[in-house]
Amino acid sequence: MKIMHQTGFRYQWNITSILDDIAGDGLILSPVNINYDKLFKIPESVLSKSFFDPQIYLIDDNRGDLSSYPYHPANISDNFSTSNFEGEGETIINQCIDVQLKLKSEYIVIPTRYYESTPSNYFDNQLKYFTNPFITNLNNKDCNKKLLQTIFIKNEVLKDEEKSNELLNQLTSINNINGYYIIFEFSSNSKQLKDLDTIMMSLKILKILKLNEYEIHIGYTNTESVLFTLVNPDSISVGIYENLRRFSIKRFETQKEKQKQQGPRARLYSSKLFQFIDYGYISAIKKLAPELIDIIFPDSKYKPLMFKSEYNWHFSKPEPYMHYFIEHSRRLMELNSCNLEYLKSELKNAFAMYTELENKGIVFDTNSDGSHLPLWLTAVNMWEKIGKEIL
Repeated sequence: MKIMHQTGFRYQWNITSILDDIAGDGLILSPVNINYDKLFKIPESVLSKSFFDPQIYLIDDNRGDLSSYPYHPANISDNFSTSNFEGEGETIINQCIDVQLKLKSEYIVIPTRYYESTPSNYFDNQLKYFTNPFITNLNNKDCNKKLLQTIFIKNEVLKDEEKSNELLNQLTSINNINGYYIIFEFSSNSKQLKDLDTIMMSLKILKILKLNEYEIHIGYTNTESVLFTLVNPDSISVGIYENLRRFSIKRFETQKEKQKQQGPRARLYSSKLFQFIDYGYISAIKKLAPELIDIIFPDSKYKPLMFKSEYNWHFSKPEPYMHYFIEHSRRLMELNSCNLEYLKSELKNAFAMYTELENKGIVFDTNSDGSHLPLWLTAVNMWEKIGKEIL
């Protein structure tokens, strides 16, 4: 299993994390944030282990640096629509492939469109305008790159077994690709995923794809990625900000009016608690549970600076994220190499540690607490039985 950095506009931090901290393997390159010219200035040692997400999610919107990529439909003609693919589709496909071939990476990624409500002809159009033309074009180029199909899996599908089975039938019917770049669109009001049905169906879909010998590369994952290690994915993503750890199409929509948004509270990741903890609790833990502080937040090269009294916590500072990359990458690789019982044990330990902290007087808010852990542990217990039945 590989750890891939889901890139945003701070992608230089991701590169530093890979090269200097050996945290992660490569990048999921984001053209909305990386100008075409700057793309090829990324060190080749990183590019060769990365893959490129074309992000043709909205065919009529080339927000940000997408405007610098010739393959994007909105750069080919104004008010681009589905009907334009008949005349311009070949140009789009050729240019999108050419960009990816220049990167000299292992994979070529087939794009997909995003819909708020998926139309009934979505799959047919996907094959017609993207998947089949990509396969044909690459065969003509005698290309030996692995081919990944981008796919969105929406919450409405995960909550409906009939829709999930229909999706699986469609995905397992595609030949001549090596796997899927999967983006789950979870619907949740909390920072952690707390829907048992959603978790179980996600695991089922991933396992069935693996059983059908497709590679699975999961993007936009938050800490629930520890659960995905149960199905041995080919790669799992890590991301700096929350919008890189949970997908939202708003990141790709041009805003008519720039809306001022208050930045999030700075938070520090604890691999032991499977949670991002509001920095305001750190001093309380030091005072009320000093014997636990180094267990909750294991040492990293960034911890000494962050734990200085004069450190100015802010969501835009790199150190908390660099610490997270080190800790979460280590945690994911550790879980991937162990068995299900080990994950159960670690979740129980985290729950017990939260109880101990509460007994010492530290009461976490809903964004920092361990309320997700009982549900995650239940999911692992269920998967222990259900996972064996999926053949």
